[in-house]
Amino acid sequence: MKKTYLFILTFLALNSTCFSQSIYRSKKELNSNKNSSSSTSSKSSDNSQNNYTSSDNIGLLLKIFGYVTFGVFKYGLIGDYNNENHLGNNLNTHPFSENGRGNYSETDSIGTRTSRLDVENKFVTSGNIIRGNHLDIKIRPLKYFYVSSDWYQLYENNDFTKKNDALTLVYFNLAYDRVRFENFNLGWTIGASYIVNEVRKGGFSYGVNAEYFLNKNISLSFDSKWSSINQNPVNSLELKGKYFKKNYFAAISYKRLKIGTPLYNLIGIGAGIYF
Repeated sequence: MKKTYLFILTFLALNSTCFSQSIYRSKKELNSNKNSSSSTSSKSSDNSQNNYTSSDNIGLLLKIFGYVTFGVFKYGLIGDYNNENHLGNNLNTHPFSENGRGNYSETDSIGTRTSRLDVENKFVTSGNIIRGNHLDIKIRPLKYFYVSSDWYQLYENNDFTKKNDALTLVYFNLAYDRVRFENFNLGWTIGASYIVNEVRKGGFSYGVNAEYFLNKNISLSFDSKWSSINQNPVNSLELKGKYFKKNYFAAISYKRLKIGTPLYNLIGIGAGIYF
């Protein structure tokens, strides 16, 4: 039995030591090109076989491609405002306001508005290894789209240097809710990610999100973003629950970040307000 306890304690100690260098490892990987050593090969093609392709066939293919692209953009990403009534729903002053229980409402009165500011801040931690803060700001100048910014500030004790390693991750995105029902919204984001500290590099990002509003001042939401810096993943996934009281809310979340090879599994607790 003593040997079993000794083995468990040794395993936990080694696992904690390995995990405690995650931030240092993430920054080191993002500063190096993942595929810098890979070689590229080129193959010659026989252009003479393509000489028979007529300009009419090329024009037809381009026209079909144009129609498909337009259809996906309009009906898939944007929506048909003439036939989808939910796209005309108004923005509530806050969820569970006078006229609705979600972000959007079919009615237009004192309970709705054309612009809004959402601010949320959470303390995040993985126990005694990773700790930090997550600030989420949504600026809604119109009911049709909004600008979203996520700011992560993480700290980790480095067993070798005896100092705290810091990592700052920022997402800045243009966001659009493709579905705007009174109790459910589903949308996408597109923008950029950026790592501060010793990295100082950014990359293209995109994502999807959704939120469902229950009957008793509670909502459940999902938010995921994908990005890449120096061909290394910089991804985030968040599952969150909120409890609303007027224009305030309390939040608890599970957050999973993948920055390079390391994975960060974090629990977040915080609050927010709607202006």
